[in-house]
Amino acid sequence: MLTAFAVSSVLALYVAYDANRRRDRAPIHWTAATILGSFFVLPFYLAHRRLMPGEVRVGGKAWNVARYFALGWTVLVLGGFAAGCAGLALTEDYVLDGGQAVRGLAGTTFFALLWLGGVTAALLVGFMLRNPAEVERG
Repeated sequence: MLTAFAVSSVLALYVAYDANRRRDRAPIHWTAATILGSFFVLPFYLAHRRLMPGEVRVGGKAWNVARYFALGWTVLVLGGFAAGCAGLALTEDYVLDGGQAVRGLAGTTFFALLWLGGVTAALLVGFMLRNPAEVERG
């Protein structure tokens, strides 16, 4: 719980900094929403923020939300997997028996399927809603 709050706080600080730098509308609202919904709000912020001069955003809002969600989901699942591996490395028993190896393989498979399901769903929806003619320029 404390780790999730720390990650949400870091993401919220990034949003506050970025929104102020871009002179975005309602930076306090985006920051508060990021603290509450972190990885689910961040893709919406990234897809709706003002563009800096020279930046281009293609495909429309829905595509960009889906794309940023897939990226954030990848980071989130990889972080959970790394935390699980670190927890396993801190155990006293360094010798794996057959049961521990099977559970480790099952856990790895679970993380892979969790990641694949989230990314596939996000990108399928994004591709269906993508509008290549919609181009935003900063």
